[in-house]
Amino acid sequence: MNDRLERIEKIREKVLDSMPDSWRSPENKLNWFRGWLASHDETHHLVRVAACKAAMHNMATPVISDHELIVGRPCYRVLSQAEQQELNEYEKLVAPSLPHLNGQ
Repeated sequence: MNDRLERIEKIREKVLDSMPDSWRSPENKLNWFRGWLASHDETHHLVRVAACKAAMHNMATPVISDHELIVGRPCYRVLSQAEQQELNEYEKLVAPSLPHLNGQ
């Protein structure tokens, strides 16, 4: 097999074997809530959601593995005790107040 194809197959197998059930890591959730609170002055819902996504990506811990072709996978690190407590409070207090809109 061609070296490039072999490399791609190896990466494909690794990704499929290690793919988590969800792309929503605890770190991404926490950063999303932080973005939501930071954009509290924004009046347009879609702009506020965009600010949340930007905060989520800007504050993400980079994940770069060996033989990486594409970088940008979520980090599934264990949150510190303070971060976990902050996330729990956001899920308890902020999440119920979020609009139930998925997109436009």
